[in-house]
Amino acid sequence: MSCSAFRAAKSTSYRILIMLTLLICFGSAYSTDFLIWDNDTGGTFTDPEDTDNTIGSEYWIENTLTALGYTVDTTTSLPDDLSQYMAIFALFGFYPYNGTLDAGDEEALITYLQNGGALYIEGCDFAFAYGSTELFSYTGTKFENDGRYYTEGNVNFANGVNGTMLEGISMQYYAYQTELPDNYVDEISAETGTLAMVSLRAGVQSNGRVILNRIPYRIIYSSFIFSALKDGEGGNTKENLMNKYLTYLTQSGEYIESSSIGVIRSLFR
Repeated sequence: MSCSAFRAAKSTSYRILIMLTLLICFGSAYSTDFLIWDNDTGGTFTDPEDTDNTIGSEYWIENTLTALGYTVDTTTSLPDDLSQYMAIFALFGFYPYNGTLDAGDEEALITYLQNGGALYIEGCDFAFAYGSTELFSYTGTKFENDGRYYTEGNVNFANGVNGTMLEGISMQYYAYQTELPDNYVDEISAETGTLAMVSLRAGVQSNGRVILNRIPYRIIYSSFIFSALKDGEGGNTKENLMNKYLTYLTQSGEYIESSSIGVIRSLFR
């Protein structure tokens, strides 16, 4: 190793050591890293990782964040102070267990975004129910249609779109044609955001399901239920997908999106 390379490596090691020391001594800037707003009115379904159990929409989001080393508050109502959280996961469930969005909660989430917060919105019927709200306009999404009754099937596999940060991810949606998380799953497209994940269903075209929007606010909107995804091999796991989501929601660099016919690209600058 050359002297200059050694000095660079040594300098990098010192910087990492200083950062770790600061984190140990002073902790995170947030008292709790993430808030899960469990607003799905109690709907449950079979756990894709343990079919003897039933779970709610919040279950694998909470457990995945915890497994990744983060602290989480889970609540059925929004607290007064949202600024204490690095990002909020707002879960609106699935039909007929749709969560509600009243004017006060909508205003609180918009204010949080405008003050620099990051937001993940999840709900099979969110676009259908709240597509005319101001909050929905922040997602950069266009509502296409309401999806189908679950026995007809909506989401079989969730697949990352080539050229986006979710490229290469393909995960089975365990509720396909059998349970309510596959009920009337909204089909969506990107308006000002970036289409990042689509679903495959036998005999039909891929339908948009996840939109990333970061100009100027940091939002992920998913029309399927994260906790209904089944872990597969390699990087096809909930932990890997969540890591991608968190990189998008919390990275400080400006996110640039560009799209053309058949091609969607995304990168950090």
